[in-house]
Amino acid sequence: MKLIKISKELFYKKKLHPFFWKKNGGEFEFKEDVRKRILEIIDNFSNETETKDHIEDIQLTGSIANFTYTKYSDVDVHLLVNFEKIGEEELVKRALDGECWTWNHKHEVKFKGHDFEIYFQDVDEPHVSSGLYSLKNGSWLKKPKYDPPDIDHRDVERKVKRYSNVISELKRISKKELDEERFKKLNKYSHALLDKIKKYRKDSIKVEGEFGIGNLVFKKLRQDGDIEVLMDIVNCSYDEAFSID
Repeated sequence: MKLIKISKELFYKKKLHPFFWKKNGGEFEFKEDVRKRILEIIDNFSNETETKDHIEDIQLTGSIANFTYTKYSDVDVHLLVNFEKIGEEELVKRALDGECWTWNHKHEVKFKGHDFEIYFQDVDEPHVSSGLYSLKNGSWLKKPKYDPPDIDHRDVERKVKRYSNVISELKRISKKELDEERFKKLNKYSHALLDKIKKYRKDSIKVEGEFGIGNLVFKKLRQDGDIEVLMDIVNCSYDEAFSID
């Protein structure tokens, strides 16, 4: 089996994202014009949702605040509030999550192609990210350390190739004129494969962390467009199976 070439920088970059960060005296600083734009968005959002007086901090987390960003990374902005001060914690969480969901699906704000996402977080909720930046105060809360992991690239390559070949075959089958039962079988199999890949990723992260093989395989499949193709097969085969001409 011929292996595909995977660049190490697919998983770990040598510097933080250059659109958001600049180097100053050996330290990474968030670009002020980008920070002001984000704060303006949050100000508009908090006025719309009447949450302005409750926001204690505005934090950037995720891979954009680390050396692990890809073109699929979201700009994850967390708004920290004290749920107990507002009301019953579970009800408050559901209400605020609903506000975020509505805003995130109503708007398609992008920063250099990266989707902008807003989330509420309780001030007492522990944060496990290795990079955390306060956009409100313009300062690091937790600086990410450049520490590239040891990755078995050949193992990642083998697993990516196997999944990619199966997805290609499912795509070929999906182009045929199938009857209802065959479309149902295709839907069942493709759905099971998607679930398997997602579970492989989740279990890998739980045991090995962000650089677990399952997560790296998922990232490469997503970068190559295979995940999107598989999701399309799942959706289209279902539509074909249950449509009536």
